[in-house]
Amino acid sequence: MYIDIRQWFNPTKKTLSFLYLPALCILVGAVVVSVKMGVPISVLTQDPLSSTGQHPFTGAISNLGIVLWAFSGSVCIFTYCLLKNSSIDRARNRFILLGAIISCAFLFDDLFMLHEWIFPKLLGLNEKIVLIFYAFLLLYYVVAFRGRILSRDITLLLFFFVGLAISVLIDMVPDTYFTWHYLLEDGPKFLGIVSWFGYQFTTCMVEIRLVQNSL
Repeated sequence: MYIDIRQWFNPTKKTLSFLYLPALCILVGAVVVSVKMGVPISVLTQDPLSSTGQHPFTGAISNLGIVLWAFSGSVCIFTYCLLKNSSIDRARNRFILLGAIISCAFLFDDLFMLHEWIFPKLLGLNEKIVLIFYAFLLLYYVVAFRGRILSRDITLLLFFFVGLAISVLIDMVPDTYFTWHYLLEDGPKFLGIVSWFGYQFTTCMVEIRLVQNSL
């Protein structure tokens, strides 16, 4: 049997551009930040726990939440790419795409402390303005697609909003008020993220099945 080994090493230019151009831009951006802001390049490239000598479980719940944000965004992006050409329901595609945008927005906010540090200290944007924007984004998600949302089980989506609300309310209380303040603040948030992932995953599965059944 003849095997053409060229098929093993024949990626398309589009694939290479999609993968490596953003990665190279990120690396170049790290160099620019290092030079312009005087930040050691090791701060931008090394694993934070190993570079600071912190316990490996430091921020474990927060990190798992970030992973779930990433899972949510990935599921939505994959579903959107899968259905955008096969589904004539533009509202369905926008619904899935907005789920991806929200997931990625909260992902990067948690990962880089956008509303707590980056926007206020680097861009001079008030933290409350950023939080209002996030609230508006979630409100638009619910209002714009209320028909699609209310036509299905909303339990997981409701749990997400409840968990997020409890976390925000506890965050307003001084740290010394509760013995288990951070668990009461970050625990509901984590459960809310779990609920968001569950909702986006099941929603995407439903949308894929609906398109398959219509073909």
